[in-house]
Amino acid sequence: MHLIQNIAADKTIFLGRQSAATHRWRRMTDRHTRVTILCMRTLLALGCLALIPGPARATTPIAEVICAPRADIVLRLTRQYRAQLSANGIRDPESVMEIWSDAEGRWTLVQRNANGTSCILAMGEHWNTVDPA
Repeated sequence: MHLIQNIAADKTIFLGRQSAATHRWRRMTDRHTRVTILCMRTLLALGCLALIPGPARATTPIAEVICAPRADIVLRLTRQYRAQLSANGIRDPESVMEIWSDAEGRWTLVQRNANGTSCILAMGEHWNTVDPA
């Protein structure tokens, strides 16, 4: 007997015998639907896990080290941030550490490398120049 499900009334009506091909098609469709639903549930669960807060992140304006040719870094610091070189010191034979700051107290820590690149390592606020005692 053919099995047709009346979705609106949630009743089943028997009309005749199902062919083997129809039966296989419904089993495949059901299997496909189950796999699709399983995938959707997995993605939903992963999405919910992504919303769970992890360890607190640093609240710095820079999330990663930015490296570029020295001229590009200096141009960006002077033009975009209106910063000027405030202090520097030799870190090792291959690099110099620099502090760039602006009139508003924002500062940027830059590592200048011997190969011609510079890297912005950190940024912050409230830079104060201290006179040696």
